[in-house]
Amino acid sequence: LEVFQSRVYTCITALAVMLGFCLSLLILESVSIQTIVAFESFGIAALLYLAVEELLVEAHDVAEDLPWIFLGFLVVMLCEML
Repeated sequence: LEVFQSRVYTCITALAVMLGFCLSLLILESVSIQTIVAFESFGIAALLYLAVEELLVEAHDVAEDLPWIFLGFLVVMLCEML
């Protein structure tokens, strides 16, 4: 029964993703490229924030590595700016 439930949830999720894709095609067809770039930028920034926040929470549990994690993150961000 659990395997069946898992497969049903997977199918529902896949259908929801496809429906969202089709709706976004219809909605974004008439939107300018600047608006699409703005939405994508917001989404990328939100995902980056969530990933970094989760990593920093995990790093805080291991206190002796905390300065190195901050330094590594700072180096990566500075390299991206170049």
